[in-house]
Amino acid sequence: MKNKELIKNSNGAERENNLIKITVRKILQRKILTRNMIHIATGILIIFGLIIGGVSASDQ
Repeated sequence: MKNKELIKNSNGAERENNLIKITVRKILQRKILTRNMIHIATGILIIFGLIIGGVSASDQ
């Protein structure tokens, strides 16, 4: 009986470990995604700024 209980406990611990690893991966992926989105947004803003600056300079 003790061996079976030990196996059950170790399986539970492994499952918890796997769940923790999966959640950490998901959090890291979200951070990377948000960082990429911020970089893309700033790039778009810079491009629009250059376009608007070029248009206003050509008008003068």
